[in-house]
Amino acid sequence: MGFKEWLRKFGMIAAVIVLVTAFAIAGIYRWKRGRNLAQPSESATSENNALPNAIDLHQLAVNKVEADRGEPTGNKARINIPAELKLYKDTKRFLAIQVAEWRKHKFQIPHDFSELASMVQQGEFTILPPLTPDYILYGVGLKADGELTHYDQKTGKSAPLFRDETEIENELGRLNTAFKEFETKARELKTELARMKNVDRSQRAETLRQITTAQKSAAATETRRDLITSFYKSEEHRKVSASEYQKLAELSRSFDGVAYDLNEAVPRKKLKMRLLSGLRPSALRQLAEIAKAYREKFDRPLPVTSLVRTIEYQWQLGDAGNPNATRIDVPPHTTGLAFDIFTFYMSGAEQQFLIDEIARLEREGRLEALRENRNHIHVFAFADAKPPEERLIQESVTMKSSEESNEQE
Repeated sequence: MGFKEWLRKFGMIAAVIVLVTAFAIAGIYRWKRGRNLAQPSESATSENNALPNAIDLHQLAVNKVEADRGEPTGNKARINIPAELKLYKDTKRFLAIQVAEWRKHKFQIPHDFSELASMVQQGEFTILPPLTPDYILYGVGLKADGELTHYDQKTGKSAPLFRDETEIENELGRLNTAFKEFETKARELKTELARMKNVDRSQRAETLRQITTAQKSAAATETRRDLITSFYKSEEHRKVSASEYQKLAELSRSFDGVAYDLNEAVPRKKLKMRLLSGLRPSALRQLAEIAKAYREKFDRPLPVTSLVRTIEYQWQLGDAGNPNATRIDVPPHTTGLAFDIFTFYMSGAEQQFLIDEIARLEREGRLEALRENRNHIHVFAFADAKPPEERLIQESVTMKSSEESNEQE
Protein backbone atom coordinates (compact mmCIF):
# COMPACT_ATOMS: atom_id res chain seq x y z
CA MET A 1 0.00 0.00 0.00
CA GLY A 2 1.44 3.36 -1.03
CA PHE A 3 1.79 6.20 1.40
CA LYS A 4 -0.97 8.26 -0.25
CA GLU A 5 -3.45 5.37 -0.16
CA TRP A 6 -2.72 4.69 3.51
CA LEU A 7 -3.19 8.35 4.34
CA ARG A 8 -6.56 8.42 2.54
CA LYS A 9 -7.88 5.35 4.47
CA PHE A 10 -6.60 6.65 7.78
CA GLY A 11 -8.30 9.98 7.19
CA MET A 12 -11.67 8.29 6.55
CA ILE A 13 -11.39 6.22 9.73
CA ALA A 14 -10.50 9.29 11.77
CA ALA A 15 -13.47 11.20 10.37
CA VAL A 16 -15.83 8.37 11.33
CA ILE A 17 -14.41 8.29 14.88
CA VAL A 18 -14.85 12.05 15.26
CA LEU A 19 -18.43 11.89 13.97
CA VAL A 20 -19.42 9.04 16.31
CA THR A 21 -17.86 10.83 19.27
CA ALA A 22 -19.78 14.03 18.47
CA PHE A 23 -23.09 12.16 18.32
CA ALA A 24 -22.32 10.42 21.61
CA ILE A 25 -21.55 13.69 23.36
CA ALA A 26 -24.72 15.30 22.00
CA GLY A 27 -26.81 12.32 23.17
CA ILE A 28 -25.38 12.45 26.66
CA TYR A 29 -26.08 16.21 26.83
CA ARG A 30 -29.70 15.76 25.72
CA TRP A 31 -30.22 12.93 28.24
CA LYS A 32 -28.85 14.97 31.12
CA ARG A 33 -30.84 18.06 30.10
CA GLY A 34 -34.06 16.05 29.83
CA ARG A 35 -33.41 14.47 33.21
CA ASN A 36 -32.85 17.87 34.78
CA LEU A 37 -36.04 19.25 33.22
CA ALA A 38 -38.05 16.27 34.45
CA GLN A 39 -36.87 16.89 38.02
CA PRO A 40 -37.65 20.44 39.30
CA SER A 41 -34.90 22.19 41.15
CA GLU A 42 -34.94 22.04 44.93
CA SER A 43 -35.73 25.76 45.15
CA ALA A 44 -38.68 25.46 42.74
CA THR A 45 -40.08 22.45 44.58
CA SER A 46 -39.87 24.11 47.97
CA GLU A 47 -41.41 27.28 46.51
CA ASN A 48 -44.40 25.36 45.13
CA ASN A 49 -44.89 23.51 48.41
CA ALA A 50 -44.81 26.80 50.29
CA LEU A 51 -47.80 28.14 48.31
CA PRO A 52 -50.77 25.82 49.01
CA ASN A 53 -53.87 26.44 46.97
CA ALA A 54 -56.37 28.27 49.20
CA ILE A 55 -59.27 27.06 47.07
CA ASP A 56 -58.23 23.46 47.60
CA LEU A 57 -58.02 24.00 51.36
CA HIS A 58 -61.50 25.51 51.41
CA GLN A 59 -62.93 22.68 49.31
CA LEU A 60 -61.26 20.14 51.59
CA ALA A 61 -62.98 21.76 54.56
CA VAL A 62 -66.34 21.73 52.74
CA ASN A 63 -65.83 18.05 51.95
CA LYS A 64 -65.26 17.33 55.63
CA VAL A 65 -68.44 19.19 56.58
CA GLU A 66 -70.55 17.42 53.95
CA ALA A 67 -68.97 13.96 54.23
CA ASP A 68 -71.40 11.03 54.34
CA ARG A 69 -71.67 9.88 57.95
CA GLY A 70 -73.26 6.55 57.04
CA GLU A 71 -76.09 7.17 59.51
CA PRO A 72 -79.03 9.55 60.06
CA THR A 73 -77.96 13.19 60.30
CA GLY A 74 -79.49 16.58 61.04
CA ASN A 75 -83.04 16.48 62.35
CA LYS A 76 -83.28 12.79 61.44
CA ALA A 77 -80.64 11.85 64.01
CA ARG A 78 -81.76 10.79 67.47
CA ILE A 79 -80.43 13.08 70.19
CA ASN A 80 -81.38 14.12 73.70
CA ILE A 81 -82.04 17.86 73.72
CA PRO A 82 -81.31 19.39 77.15
CA ALA A 83 -83.68 21.96 78.60
CA GLU A 84 -81.15 24.72 77.98
CA LEU A 85 -81.63 24.40 74.21
CA LYS A 86 -85.42 24.14 74.24
CA LEU A 87 -87.96 26.95 74.15
CA TYR A 88 -89.28 28.22 77.46
CA LYS A 89 -92.92 27.67 78.39
CA ASP A 90 -93.34 31.35 77.64
CA THR A 91 -92.11 31.21 74.04
CA LYS A 92 -91.47 34.96 73.99
CA ARG A 93 -88.86 34.70 76.74
CA PHE A 94 -86.10 33.37 74.46
CA LEU A 95 -86.29 36.43 72.22
CA ALA A 96 -86.85 38.76 75.18
CA ILE A 97 -83.56 37.69 76.80
CA GLN A 98 -81.66 38.67 73.67
CA VAL A 99 -83.47 42.00 73.35
CA ALA A 100 -82.80 42.68 77.04
CA GLU A 101 -79.08 42.16 76.47
CA TRP A 102 -79.16 44.80 73.74
CA ARG A 103 -81.08 47.18 76.01
CA LYS A 104 -78.49 46.65 78.75
CA HIS A 105 -75.60 47.74 76.51
CA LYS A 106 -77.48 49.91 73.99
CA PHE A 107 -75.35 48.71 71.10
CA GLN A 108 -75.66 50.54 67.79
CA ILE A 109 -77.58 48.51 65.20
CA PRO A 110 -76.55 48.62 61.50
CA HIS A 111 -79.52 49.36 59.27
CA ASP A 112 -77.76 48.96 55.92
CA PHE A 113 -74.35 48.11 54.50
CA SER A 114 -73.07 51.67 54.72
CA GLU A 115 -73.71 51.74 58.47
CA LEU A 116 -72.24 48.26 58.85
CA ALA A 117 -69.11 49.34 56.97
CA SER A 118 -68.67 52.31 59.33
CA MET A 119 -69.06 50.08 62.39
CA VAL A 120 -66.51 47.61 61.03
CA GLN A 121 -64.04 50.43 60.40
CA GLN A 122 -64.63 51.72 63.94
CA GLY A 123 -63.76 48.29 65.37
CA GLU A 124 -67.28 47.40 66.57
CA PHE A 125 -67.09 44.03 64.81
CA THR A 126 -64.26 41.62 64.08
CA ILE A 127 -64.39 40.26 60.53
CA LEU A 128 -63.87 36.49 60.61
CA PRO A 129 -61.75 34.73 57.98
CA PRO A 130 -63.72 32.42 55.65
CA LEU A 131 -61.80 29.42 56.97
CA THR A 132 -59.81 28.56 60.08
CA PRO A 133 -58.72 25.15 61.42
CA ASP A 134 -61.72 25.23 63.79
CA TYR A 135 -64.61 26.70 61.77
CA ILE A 136 -65.75 27.52 58.24
CA LEU A 137 -68.16 30.26 57.13
CA TYR A 138 -70.69 28.12 55.30
CA GLY A 139 -72.91 30.33 53.13
CA VAL A 140 -72.70 33.48 55.26
CA GLY A 141 -74.35 36.34 53.34
CA LEU A 142 -75.40 34.08 50.50
CA LYS A 143 -78.60 36.07 49.87
CA ALA A 144 -76.83 39.45 49.74
CA ASP A 145 -77.53 39.98 46.05
CA GLY A 146 -78.50 43.17 44.30
CA GLU A 147 -77.33 46.75 44.24
CA LEU A 148 -76.09 48.94 47.07
CA THR A 149 -78.96 50.63 48.89
CA HIS A 150 -79.83 53.05 51.67
CA TYR A 151 -82.38 51.79 54.19
CA ASP A 152 -84.87 54.50 55.09
CA GLN A 153 -85.98 53.91 58.69
CA LYS A 154 -89.07 56.12 58.36
CA THR A 155 -90.59 54.28 55.41
CA GLY A 156 -88.94 50.87 55.89
CA LYS A 157 -87.93 50.93 52.22
CA SER A 158 -84.56 50.61 50.50
CA ALA A 159 -83.48 53.19 47.93
CA PRO A 160 -80.60 52.47 45.53
CA LEU A 161 -77.34 54.36 46.12
CA PHE A 162 -75.81 56.44 43.34
CA ARG A 163 -72.35 57.87 42.93
CA ASP A 164 -73.56 61.36 41.96
CA GLU A 165 -76.36 63.45 40.46
CA THR A 166 -75.54 62.30 36.95
CA GLU A 167 -76.10 58.65 37.85
CA ILE A 168 -79.48 59.49 39.37
CA GLU A 169 -80.66 61.33 36.27
CA ASN A 170 -79.31 58.62 33.96
CA GLU A 171 -81.17 55.92 35.87
CA LEU A 172 -84.42 57.88 35.83
CA GLY A 173 -84.04 58.41 32.09
CA ARG A 174 -83.43 54.71 31.55
CA LEU A 175 -86.49 53.80 33.61
CA ASN A 176 -88.73 56.24 31.74
CA THR A 177 -87.65 54.75 28.43
CA ALA A 178 -88.09 51.17 29.66
CA PHE A 179 -91.54 51.93 31.08
CA LYS A 180 -92.74 53.31 27.75
CA GLU A 181 -91.34 50.30 25.90
CA PHE A 182 -93.10 47.81 28.20
CA GLU A 183 -96.38 49.69 27.91
CA THR A 184 -96.10 49.80 24.13
CA LYS A 185 -95.28 46.10 24.01
CA ALA A 186 -98.32 45.21 26.15
CA ARG A 187 -100.59 47.41 24.02
CA GLU A 188 -99.36 45.85 20.76
CA LEU A 189 -99.83 42.34 22.12
CA LYS A 190 -103.38 43.15 23.20
CA THR A 191 -104.15 44.38 19.68
CA GLU A 192 -102.64 41.22 18.24
CA LEU A 193 -104.72 39.08 20.61
CA ALA A 194 -107.93 40.85 19.57
CA ARG A 195 -107.24 39.99 15.93
CA MET A 196 -106.71 36.32 16.64
CA LYS A 197 -109.52 34.17 15.27
CA ASN A 198 -109.59 30.45 14.84
CA VAL A 199 -106.08 30.12 16.19
CA ASP A 200 -104.62 27.40 18.33
CA ARG A 201 -105.32 27.70 22.05
CA SER A 202 -101.65 27.39 22.86
CA GLN A 203 -100.88 30.39 20.65
CA ARG A 204 -103.45 32.54 22.45
CA ALA A 205 -102.12 31.34 25.81
CA GLU A 206 -98.59 32.30 24.80
CA THR A 207 -99.71 35.77 23.76
CA LEU A 208 -101.56 36.22 27.06
CA ARG A 209 -98.42 35.15 28.93
CA GLN A 210 -96.36 37.74 27.05
CA ILE A 211 -98.92 40.44 27.87
CA THR A 212 -98.76 39.55 31.57
CA THR A 213 -94.96 39.62 31.51
CA ALA A 214 -94.89 43.03 29.82
CA GLN A 215 -97.42 44.44 32.29
CA LYS A 216 -95.48 43.13 35.30
CA SER A 217 -92.25 44.57 33.92
CA ALA A 218 -93.94 47.94 33.38
CA ALA A 219 -95.31 47.90 36.94
CA ALA A 220 -91.92 46.99 38.45
CA THR A 221 -90.19 49.69 36.41
CA GLU A 222 -92.76 52.28 37.48
CA THR A 223 -92.38 51.29 41.14
CA ARG A 224 -88.60 51.69 41.01
CA ARG A 225 -88.87 55.00 39.16
CA ASP A 226 -91.36 56.37 41.68
CA LEU A 227 -89.22 55.20 44.61
CA ILE A 228 -86.10 56.93 43.27
CA THR A 229 -88.04 60.08 42.38
CA SER A 230 -89.67 60.25 45.81
CA PHE A 231 -86.47 59.58 47.77
CA TYR A 232 -84.13 61.82 45.80
CA LYS A 233 -86.41 64.84 45.53
CA SER A 234 -84.93 65.73 48.92
CA GLU A 235 -81.58 67.50 48.77
CA GLU A 236 -80.69 65.90 52.11
CA HIS A 237 -81.30 62.42 50.71
CA ARG A 238 -79.11 63.18 47.70
CA LYS A 239 -76.25 64.18 49.99
CA VAL A 240 -76.76 61.09 52.17
CA SER A 241 -76.69 58.83 49.12
CA ALA A 242 -73.49 60.36 47.76
CA SER A 243 -71.82 60.16 51.18
CA GLU A 244 -72.80 56.52 51.78
CA TYR A 245 -71.76 55.47 48.30
CA GLN A 246 -68.40 57.20 48.73
CA LYS A 247 -67.89 55.43 52.06
CA LEU A 248 -68.48 52.02 50.48
CA ALA A 249 -66.38 52.92 47.44
CA GLU A 250 -63.41 53.81 49.65
CA LEU A 251 -63.78 50.58 51.59
CA SER A 252 -64.06 48.53 48.39
CA ARG A 253 -60.67 49.72 47.13
CA SER A 254 -58.94 47.68 49.82
CA PHE A 255 -60.92 45.68 52.35
CA ASP A 256 -58.75 43.12 54.12
CA GLY A 257 -56.24 43.67 51.32
CA VAL A 258 -58.75 42.85 48.55
CA ALA A 259 -60.28 45.27 46.01
CA TYR A 260 -63.94 44.94 44.99
CA ASP A 261 -65.50 46.49 41.88
CA LEU A 262 -68.84 47.94 42.99
CA ASN A 263 -70.02 48.16 39.38
CA GLU A 264 -69.92 44.36 39.01
CA ALA A 265 -72.51 42.11 40.67
CA VAL A 266 -70.17 39.31 41.80
CA PRO A 267 -67.46 41.45 43.47
CA ARG A 268 -70.17 43.63 45.05
CA LYS A 269 -71.83 40.56 46.57
CA LYS A 270 -68.47 39.30 47.84
CA LEU A 271 -67.91 42.61 49.62
CA LYS A 272 -71.34 42.34 51.26
CA MET A 273 -70.60 38.77 52.33
CA ARG A 274 -67.34 39.88 53.95
CA LEU A 275 -69.13 42.67 55.81
CA LEU A 276 -71.70 40.15 57.06
CA SER A 277 -68.85 37.98 58.39
CA GLY A 278 -68.44 39.96 61.60
CA LEU A 279 -69.06 39.39 65.31
CA ARG A 280 -68.51 41.38 68.45
CA PRO A 281 -65.39 40.16 70.31
CA SER A 282 -67.41 38.58 73.14
CA ALA A 283 -69.43 36.47 70.68
CA LEU A 284 -66.30 35.51 68.78
CA ARG A 285 -64.74 34.15 71.97
CA GLN A 286 -67.72 31.84 72.54
CA LEU A 287 -67.70 30.70 68.91
CA ALA A 288 -63.97 30.00 69.05
CA GLU A 289 -64.34 27.88 72.19
CA ILE A 290 -67.24 25.83 70.79
CA ALA A 291 -65.56 25.35 67.40
CA LYS A 292 -62.25 24.28 68.94
CA ALA A 293 -63.93 21.65 71.10
CA TYR A 294 -65.90 20.29 68.11
CA ARG A 295 -62.85 20.14 65.83
CA GLU A 296 -60.70 18.42 68.47
CA LYS A 297 -63.41 15.81 69.00
CA PHE A 298 -64.41 15.10 65.38
CA ASP A 299 -61.60 16.54 63.23
CA ARG A 300 -64.05 18.69 61.25
CA PRO A 301 -64.45 22.47 61.01
CA LEU A 302 -67.64 23.82 62.57
CA PRO A 303 -69.99 25.14 59.82
CA VAL A 304 -71.30 28.63 60.67
CA THR A 305 -74.07 30.01 58.45
CA SER A 306 -74.94 33.40 59.93
CA LEU A 307 -73.19 36.14 61.90
CA VAL A 308 -74.01 39.85 62.04
CA ARG A 309 -76.88 41.14 59.89
CA THR A 310 -78.18 44.56 58.96
CA ILE A 311 -81.85 45.39 59.56
CA GLU A 312 -82.24 45.60 55.79
CA TYR A 313 -80.69 42.17 55.21
CA GLN A 314 -82.83 40.69 58.00
CA TRP A 315 -85.97 41.84 56.17
CA GLN A 316 -84.63 40.46 52.89
CA LEU A 317 -84.15 37.04 54.46
CA GLY A 318 -87.72 37.11 55.74
CA ASP A 319 -89.03 38.06 52.31
CA ALA A 320 -86.95 35.26 50.79
CA GLY A 321 -88.74 32.67 52.93
CA ASN A 322 -86.69 32.35 56.11
CA PRO A 323 -89.36 31.97 58.85
CA ASN A 324 -86.77 32.57 61.57
CA ALA A 325 -85.90 36.07 60.33
CA THR A 326 -88.03 37.90 62.89
CA ARG A 327 -89.38 41.40 62.24
CA ILE A 328 -88.82 43.34 65.43
CA ASP A 329 -86.95 46.56 66.09
CA VAL A 330 -83.81 44.71 67.24
CA PRO A 331 -83.40 41.23 65.70
CA PRO A 332 -80.68 39.33 67.64
CA HIS A 333 -78.30 38.97 64.69
CA THR A 334 -78.18 42.74 64.19
CA THR A 335 -76.46 43.09 67.58
CA GLY A 336 -73.41 41.16 66.38
CA LEU A 337 -73.77 38.80 69.36
CA ALA A 338 -75.51 35.91 67.55
CA PHE A 339 -74.29 33.14 65.28
CA ASP A 340 -75.89 30.04 63.77
CA ILE A 341 -74.35 26.55 63.54
CA PHE A 342 -75.45 24.27 60.68
CA THR A 343 -76.22 20.70 61.80
CA PHE A 344 -77.71 19.22 58.62
CA TYR A 345 -74.71 16.93 57.92
CA MET A 346 -73.90 16.10 61.55
CA SER A 347 -74.43 12.68 63.08
CA GLY A 348 -76.30 12.21 66.33
CA ALA A 349 -73.03 11.94 68.24
CA GLU A 350 -71.74 15.20 66.78
CA GLN A 351 -74.94 17.07 67.57
CA GLN A 352 -75.14 15.61 71.06
CA PHE A 353 -71.59 16.72 71.80
CA LEU A 354 -72.31 20.22 70.50
CA ILE A 355 -75.55 20.81 72.34
CA ASP A 356 -74.12 19.41 75.58
CA GLU A 357 -71.15 21.77 75.24
CA ILE A 358 -73.41 24.74 74.48
CA ALA A 359 -75.78 23.78 77.32
CA ARG A 360 -72.81 23.84 79.71
CA LEU A 361 -71.93 27.37 78.59
CA GLU A 362 -75.57 28.43 79.03
CA ARG A 363 -75.62 27.03 82.58
CA GLU A 364 -72.53 29.12 83.25
CA GLY A 365 -74.54 32.17 82.17
CA ARG A 366 -72.36 33.00 79.18
CA LEU A 367 -74.93 32.62 76.41
CA GLU A 368 -78.50 31.79 75.38
CA ALA A 369 -79.14 29.08 72.77
CA LEU A 370 -81.84 27.15 70.95
CA ARG A 371 -81.82 24.05 68.76
CA GLU A 372 -84.01 25.10 65.86
CA ASN A 373 -86.17 22.91 63.66
CA ARG A 374 -84.34 23.95 60.48
CA ASN A 375 -81.08 22.06 61.19
CA HIS A 376 -79.48 24.92 63.09
CA ILE A 377 -78.36 25.82 66.58
CA HIS A 378 -78.85 29.52 67.31
CA VAL A 379 -76.33 30.89 69.81
CA PHE A 380 -76.49 34.35 71.42
CA ALA A 381 -73.47 35.36 73.50
CA PHE A 382 -73.80 37.82 76.37
CA ALA A 383 -71.45 40.78 75.94
CA ASP A 384 -70.05 40.57 79.47
CA ALA A 385 -70.48 36.78 79.83
CA LYS A 386 -73.50 37.14 82.12
CA PRO A 387 -77.23 37.37 81.39
CA PRO A 388 -79.26 40.59 81.65
CA GLU A 389 -81.32 41.40 84.74
CA GLU A 390 -84.73 39.78 85.06
CA ARG A 391 -86.32 43.23 85.12
CA LEU A 392 -85.03 43.96 81.61
CA ILE A 393 -86.15 40.55 80.40
CA GLN A 394 -89.70 41.05 81.68
CA GLU A 395 -89.88 44.49 80.10
CA SER A 396 -88.64 43.05 76.81
CA VAL A 397 -91.30 40.31 76.80
CA THR A 398 -93.92 42.97 76.13
CA MET A 399 -92.10 44.28 73.04
CA LYS A 400 -94.22 43.66 69.97
CA SER A 401 -93.06 42.02 66.76
CA SER A 402 -94.85 42.30 63.44
CA GLU A 403 -94.21 38.63 62.77
CA GLU A 404 -94.60 36.06 65.55
CA SER A 405 -92.47 32.92 65.45
CA ASN A 406 -91.44 30.24 67.91
CA GLU A 407 -87.89 30.37 66.57
CA GLN A 408 -86.94 33.97 66.13
CA GLU A 409 -83.48 35.18 65.22
